Amino acid sequence: MSHQSSDPADLSPELRNVVRNTIGAEIQNLTALQSAIIPERLAACIQALATADRILVQGIGTSGALASYAETRLVRRGIQTISTDITGLRLADFLILMRPGDVLLVTSRVTGHRDIDVTQRHAKSLGVPCFSLPDLIDGDLSRAGALVLIDMIASALAVLNPPMVEESNSTLNALRAELAGRPMDIFGAIRDLDSARPEPN
Repeated sequence: MSHQSSDPADLSPELRNVVRNTIGAEIQNLTALQSAIIPERLAACIQALATADRILVQGIGTSGALASYAETRLVRRGIQTISTDITGLRLADFLILMRPGDVLLVTSRVTGHRDIDVTQRHAKSLGVPCFSLPDLIDGDLSRAGALVLIDMIASALAVLNPPMVEESNSTLNALRAELAGRPMDIFGAIRDLDSARPEPN
């Protein structure tokens, strides 16, 4: 079944407004993000994650998708990561896996939610450091901003350990080649290393 792209001009006035306003709002959010980042909190988070034996990522509700995204980004860089969006009694099955040496990264707001409160109390009882994406900035964190923070953290961790990233990327491509039946050269994780290069004068 063929798909023919539409010219934005073909959209109704209402849909054009939706497109313009949604993109405009996200541009404003991302523009504000750079000055909203709290450098010392971000640095502490990255340092803790870089030295963790394993990273646990928790998200509640729609933030569960952010937790899954963070897991994929980190695993592809050779970092042991487990994510969850489990709530209620089943969350205990996830918490029992937590151990000293882990670091907890929460993609949701951390105040006023029992599941996150219980997770953080359990983490602290084990000496597991806890960080929350919304707490890394001053102000409200948009969905687009959360994705950017996750990408930023993944890239920073990659830059701190290039050999790990290169080995993981090589292994991933070898496994992908077996699954696809043809050579696979996907270098998304390797491109993270370019993000640390200084801008040309």
